[in-house]
Amino acid sequence: MRIRTCIPTLGFVMVAPCFGQNSQSDSQTLQAILNELKQIHEEIRVTETTQILLAELGASRAKSIGHSSASMKHKRDSRRLAYRLDPG
Repeated sequence: MRIRTCIPTLGFVMVAPCFGQNSQSDSQTLQAILNELKQIHEEIRVTETTQILLAELGASRAKSIGHSSASMKHKRDSRRLAYRLDPG
């Protein structure tokens, strides 16, 4: 008999706080979640932008290294040609 009265009482005690919440705390919670999502979105945007800039920098460096190599090869070839034309 005691168990039959304890179970409904226990259920009421566990469920009752849910009805006590007001919409103000819900609104504050939702606003906090929204602010967190905005912050995460901004961090992702900055990360993506940084990755794009780093990729462009890498491509630019590779291109300038290629130009430097070509320039050095041209200089060597010019020296060889000049030596052949005027060995002394």
